[in-house]
Amino acid sequence: MSSRASGVRCSSISGLAYGGVSALTFHKDGSVDVERLPLREEVIDDLESNLIIYYSGVERAASSVLKEQAKTITTAKILDAALVTLNTQAGTASIITAVQINVIPSQGATVSKQTRLVGQLTRTASGWKLTALGQAPVGSAG
Repeated sequence: MSSRASGVRCSSISGLAYGGVSALTFHKDGSVDVERLPLREEVIDDLESNLIIYYSGVERAASSVLKEQAKTITTAKILDAALVTLNTQAGTASIITAVQINVIPSQGATVSKQTRLVGQLTRTASGWKLTALGQAPVGSAG
């Protein structure tokens, strides 16, 4: 396991525990980046006040879960996309896209889902970068 500026990179997360709120990035080579997210104290307080954790009684090793997940293949295809807003002075933009997601488990049938995503972009010195991506809100028209 070696230290990195963005956090920790290790070849396996079995037997490791990380406190706080972290982002885990799983790589194809089986390594995992762990980055502690810098959250404001009031955000942490809000999370602690609104989350409930239940113990299900089911125990399993993280390594076996990761091995099974590694056998699952997920692909996404952009069906359509559009620029919603563009502010060249502020260097910001927003997009909406329709995506088809296919999840192919190691056993069982492929699951396909179509969804809409909204993205926020920011102009940087090296070009436009996607800075936020989330589910498009669902509402009624009219």
